[in-house]
Amino acid sequence: MVLKVVDTGIGMTASEVEEAMLPFGRTTASINGVREGTGLGLSLTRGLIEAHGGVFWIESKRGLGTTAALQLPANRVISQA
Repeated sequence: MVLKVVDTGIGMTASEVEEAMLPFGRTTASINGVREGTGLGLSLTRGLIEAHGGVFWIESKRGLGTTAALQLPANRVISQA
């Protein structure tokens, strides 16, 4: 199973995605000149997902938005159907 979160925001370049995935990594991308956040969210998310044997990645293009995706192994997914 792959879970994706998609936005239509300002997007990031490939180098900005790499920077954003680092602990305390914050890109220069901003809306109205305001940079928000501490730069920990994406690196913590990736660490938690990888600790469960999963994979986390970002797909983004400047001006077109960003997709954050994760995939966990089947044995780590709990379904309550």
